[in-house]
Amino acid sequence: MRDRRHAEIAGGGFTGLTLAAALAQRGWSVRVHERAAEIRAFGAGIWLWENGVRVLNAIGAADEALTGCTEAPDWRSWDRHGRLIDSIAFGRPYSRVFCLPREQLLQAILNTAKRAGAEIVTVLGDAAHSMSPGLGQGCGTSIVNALTLANMLEEDADIPTVLRRWEARQRPLAEHTQRWSRITWPLIPWPAWCARAYYNLPAGASWIARQRRRPSEHIVYGTEDMALWMPPEGALEVTPHGQRGVT
Repeated sequence: MRDRRHAEIAGGGFTGLTLAAALAQRGWSVRVHERAAEIRAFGAGIWLWENGVRVLNAIGAADEALTGCTEAPDWRSWDRHGRLIDSIAFGRPYSRVFCLPREQLLQAILNTAKRAGAEIVTVLGDAAHSMSPGLGQGCGTSIVNALTLANMLEEDADIPTVLRRWEARQRPLAEHTQRWSRITWPLIPWPAWCARAYYNLPAGASWIARQRRRPSEHIVYGTEDMALWMPPEGALEVTPHGQRGVT
């Protein structure tokens, strides 16, 4: 039987706490160092796509994090005159996207980490793959990478080797997400007619939509056999089609 492994994690954000929860659940002793006096999220709401939902489900935080949140049927961009620029379909067989308070998401992951036995003492995530908010995938990408690392460490005790394999596996998708976040975000200041023409090119609209959905439809390493998370009855609000969830 191998000795119990230990991890010191710098930062009690979405990524650090997800990694802490996942490692502690796999038998590691974990200590999270956070410089703030208390762990809390800044900002109001956050988008969480299907890849992030799979991570929350895997660590046991989905019910607490997503109860009472809003599920959007599609992503729609509008110009200042109320005219539709483009849309991306959500929901099965595609990916889903949820909107919830940042504080609720962080608290759910924090509670999960504590239940698993992680010690919260008061570089992964954006330090490794910062990106513009064009796809709303900053949090999702970081917690996907955290759970993938924990699952890969469960299979091999050679940490340097695992880190090399983990980077080789995750880097292409992270770079794809960064690239399409940059492509999407600059379109906001463009003239509406230009953005509308770009997103609705007859020969490329479906391809562009697939590139933007690809991070969400990624199956997180180690969750291949996990069932799709479904909310408890009456615990979710669904935004009607046509309502402007994203501007």
